[in-house]
Amino acid sequence: MPEFSRRTLLAIAPTVATLIASEAGLEAQGRGQNVPQRVSKDQLKAALEILGLEFTEAQRDQMLQGVNRALGSYEALRKIDVPLDTEPAFPFRPSLPGKEPKARASKFFPTKVTKLVSFKDPEELCFLPVTELSALVRARKITSTDLTKMYLARLKKYSPKLLCVITLTEELALEQAARAD
Repeated sequence: MPEFSRRTLLAIAPTVATLIASEAGLEAQGRGQNVPQRVSKDQLKAALEILGLEFTEAQRDQMLQGVNRALGSYEALRKIDVPLDTEPAFPFRPSLPGKEPKARASKFFPTKVTKLVSFKDPEELCFLPVTELSALVRARKITSTDLTKMYLARLKKYSPKLLCVITLTEELALEQAARAD
């Protein structure tokens, strides 16, 4: 008899669990008990139509058992109490491709920029951190209004593709930038 490692056991565990669950369902059906079908054929068909998906009658019949079986799993997941301070399972670190973000400080301390960035077009500044942009504004190399206009132009340009703007308040942004200047 071959020896099983923990890795092998973990690899086959979902398959074994599925087989046990399906056997339990078949056993219940064999005893004359019907597994409750909470989602009907008509409900499944309507849901698929809403999603814009088309399947044959035979395909929907095959799906129906899986949908009803998965419903219990989803309800069990929803019953798990996850505290609000639980971090997500994966980190989100937006950064430019190929560049790693700098290590974060525990508290915000404005950094002193020793060398101001030189630029010809404000568009060249779009990926600079706020600490460097603020140094440029403080040194009067660029105005808040110029930066605001540049970012508003980028929002207008990329929002249709990225769908990242709900309401663009251009007048308010320009008014606040003028006050900051």
